[in-house]
Amino acid sequence: MSQKTSCFKIGDSLKGKLLVAPPTMLDNRFFNSLILITSHDSNGAVGLVINKKSAHQFHHIVSNIDKNFNLEEINTSGKQVNIVLGGPMHSNSIFILHSNDYHEDTSLPINEYLSMTNKPDLIIKLAQNHGPYHSLISIGCSTWSPQQLEKELQSYGWLITDYNEDFIHHDADNLYNLAMDSLGINNSNYALFLHNTQK
Repeated sequence: MSQKTSCFKIGDSLKGKLLVAPPTMLDNRFFNSLILITSHDSNGAVGLVINKKSAHQFHHIVSNIDKNFNLEEINTSGKQVNIVLGGPMHSNSIFILHSNDYHEDTSLPINEYLSMTNKPDLIIKLAQNHGPYHSLISIGCSTWSPQQLEKELQSYGWLITDYNEDFIHHDADNLYNLAMDSLGINNSNYALFLHNTQK
């Protein structure tokens, strides 16, 4: 079952869960955003917006990692490589989410479907058609200071749902609607949903 905001308890970790921006989101930076939480503890939280496509192309990122790489040799045939804008923080950094068919000693498990491996040479592996079958390269991230996310959740600033395998196979443009469907919400019934969660 999907986990809604009303089910969240202070002290719970949301690592591996999805934050869904409600239709009433006032912060334009996160309007219609879907954020995968990659860490959440007493030090705060970090997440990646996974449904906002970047204008950067994969060959741009490869050339920034290795200027000597022959871009004509890039081959990602059969692999899914998405590039998104992960959030307003650390906009000069990249974060690599990927399916769990790939693992290194430095890989950080996020949930049963995804891990994170923030090593530049993974980009080169992908360019050579190696590495994970599904990957998402995030430019930038979203961060919360200690207790900031908890306060936002208590004021119903976000909805919460589980990450399931369906999300890994869909294009970024479809993920927000997929998440809202998983919560049983659409724009016409959101007010009723919000009323029920506030009881």
